[in-house]
Amino acid sequence: MLASLMAFGAAPAGAAIDTSTACPASIADAGFTDLAGVPAAAVDAINCVADYGISTGTTATTFDPFAEVARWQMALFITRQVTAHGLGSALPAGTDQGFTDLGGVPAAAVTSINQIAELGISTGTSATTFDPFATVERWQMALFLARTIDIAIDDNSATDDDDNNMPDGSDQGFTDLAGVPAAGVTAINQIAQLDVADGTSATTFDPFAAVERWAMALFLARTLAADGIVPTGTTGESPTLSHDEHERVISAVVEASAGRAKVMAGTGSNSTAEALRLTKWAAKAGADAALLVAPYYNKPTQQGFYEHYKAVAQSVDIPICIYN
Repeated sequence: MLASLMAFGAAPAGAAIDTSTACPASIADAGFTDLAGVPAAAVDAINCVADYGISTGTTATTFDPFAEVARWQMALFITRQVTAHGLGSALPAGTDQGFTDLGGVPAAAVTSINQIAELGISTGTSATTFDPFATVERWQMALFLARTIDIAIDDNSATDDDDNNMPDGSDQGFTDLAGVPAAGVTAINQIAQLDVADGTSATTFDPFAAVERWAMALFLARTLAADGIVPTGTTGESPTLSHDEHERVISAVVEASAGRAKVMAGTGSNSTAEALRLTKWAAKAGADAALLVAPYYNKPTQQGFYEHYKAVAQSVDIPICIYN
C-alpha cells in the first residue's frame, strides 16, 4: 500500500516538500551542460528525474530547461513517474483510446497518451482529440499530478471515488483561479497542500502560464517524495501475521525501498506492550515512522488512549501516526 506523506506531517505552508529521500545527494550529475540560470533545487530535480528515467533530456548533454512542456511529453513523463512509484505493473496496455490527432507523436508517447487516458489522468481535449503538441498549462499540470498521486496513494484509477488519502483541496489562498475548471481548482489546492507545487506568490498560482521543463522536473521530483510505503497496516496483511512474520515484512520493505521511499510501518495493537515491541522493532529496522491503530476491543478511556500512545511515542525516536 502506498500512502501520502501528509501522514508523516505536512511541511509548513509555502515550504517545498523535502525530496532528499526520493532524490538523495548520491544521485549523480546527469551531465547536462545547459542548466545555467536554473534554480539550484531544480538542477537537483533534473538530475533526479534523469536518474529515474522519467526524463532523459533532449540530448545526452542538454535538457533544454526553459522549453515549454507539450502535452505528449507530459503524458510520457506521467507514465514513467507511475513506474518510478513502483506501480509500473498497474499501467494498462495503452490500447487505442480513439484519439485521431496523434500523427507525428513518438510511438512511446502514443502509448503513454492512451495509458493515461485509460487511467483517467487525462481524458483528452475531446472524445477524439488529445491536442498533443499544445503546451501544458500550470492548472493542467496540477490536475495531472494530483490524479497521479491519487493513483500512487490508492493504487487504483484516478477516476474512482476513493480519495480518502488525498488532501481535501481546501482553499490555499490563491486569488487568480477564475476561469480554471472546478476539478483544476481542487487539484491546485491539493498539490499546494502536499507542497508539490508552490504558487508564484503567496496569493497567486498563475494557472494559465506554460510549464517549462525545469519546473516540470521540480514538480515530478516532489511528487516522487509525496508518497511512501505502509507495510503491515490493519487493512492489509497484519491481522494474519505472526509476530515473526510481522517483523520480517517490515524489514523486507525497508530493505527493498533502499532509502528511495519513506516507510511507515504498521505497529499498532490493543496491547501497549505489543505495540511498544513492534514499534521498537520498526525503528530498529529503519522504518521512517510508525502507524498505530487505536486500541480495540478492550476500549480504554480517553486517558487510557493518551497513555497508550504516550508510552509508544516516548519509546522511539521516529514519528508515529495514530488512527483517528
